[in-house]
Amino acid sequence: MRSKAVWIFVLVVVSIAAVWLLRSREATVADATVITVAEQGAVSGHSDTQAPSGDMGVADATAKADSSQAARAVASSSQTSSAQIASNAPASTTSLPILGLPLRDSAPALLAAHRSGNIEATRRLMGELGDCMRYRRSSLSMDMAIAMQDSPPGDAERGRNRGGGGERMARWLADTAETVAGLRESCEGLPDDFDQEVLFEVQRRAADAGDLEGLLGFALVPAISMNKALVQMDRLEIYREFAPQFLQRALEQGSGQAVAGFMQAHEHFFEGWRGRAAQGTAMQTQAMRRMMDSMNPQTPIQQVLGEDLALAYGYALLCKRVCNAQDRTLADATILRLESALEPPQRSASRDRSNTLYDRYFAAKPRPEDIDLAELREAIIGFGRGQ
Repeated sequence: MRSKAVWIFVLVVVSIAAVWLLRSREATVADATVITVAEQGAVSGHSDTQAPSGDMGVADATAKADSSQAARAVASSSQTSSAQIASNAPASTTSLPILGLPLRDSAPALLAAHRSGNIEATRRLMGELGDCMRYRRSSLSMDMAIAMQDSPPGDAERGRNRGGGGERMARWLADTAETVAGLRESCEGLPDDFDQEVLFEVQRRAADAGDLEGLLGFALVPAISMNKALVQMDRLEIYREFAPQFLQRALEQGSGQAVAGFMQAHEHFFEGWRGRAAQGTAMQTQAMRRMMDSMNPQTPIQQVLGEDLALAYGYALLCKRVCNAQDRTLADATILRLESALEPPQRSASRDRSNTLYDRYFAAKPRPEDIDLAELREAIIGFGRGQ
């Protein structure tokens, strides 16, 4: 029985670790090569969004996406961009519901106004629906945690408590309960059809309009459940086509978060398992480490852009100059890893491109405020409750 309890504990730890890895990647937080595009534009005077010539492999990924028949079909379908709506129809004058109403009461009117081209309704719906998606996730997580705590105590439970796991679980549960309590009044009773599909539509419309939160949210934390990809092919095609240019547009607005997004997208680094080896036999430890390393989850933007270490190095150099403190720490680690992986001419070319980008988009204008992407990841990443 003791052996069985230990293995049950190991399976629980592996499951929690897998969810944590998916939540922590991202940065979610994953497509055009902005560095190369900026360099091309600076040298030739062409448009910043022109696909670069030359041998940059990531530009090929964007070209393939642009030539996708399915993507073009979706792009020309009923999901018309807000930029097209703005040019073909007068701005909506619909009065919006007053602020502070529960979303279950205001959602139908906000959705109708959003679809008629009212960008303020789009922004409100994006924020409030994101909060309610987070409420649903937190409620589910809290239910799961309570169910686990109610299980009969055993050797695995006692071992977790000795390692401080019980205290950490209690703190996490308290934080989650606070989130649920704070959002319950606004989000309880929201119809199920206000879901990730609607949030994705709203993200795209906001991004089309040049809203920084929409640009970053769509590119780095899209409302897509990767474990249900086959029933979301329309969203995946749209994402593959538009995510690169949206992240580029965010960078062109001076966003350091967009720079960090490109940096992480172009280097598919995976730290692997850092568990305590003393908690199992050598064979158990080795098996768990190999299993976790084999997962190597990639974010959507990483899957679209592909790995290019020279580009990642250039973005890391730029991030050191324009990113927030947390992303600068990631940039330091990236630079340290890639210094030895790249040849001196590659590093020199990346440094030149980084300087070109800085002069073009960052030197002469203030930085926009960072967008809270962590809450959006909390709303989207994990085990979903439908689409």
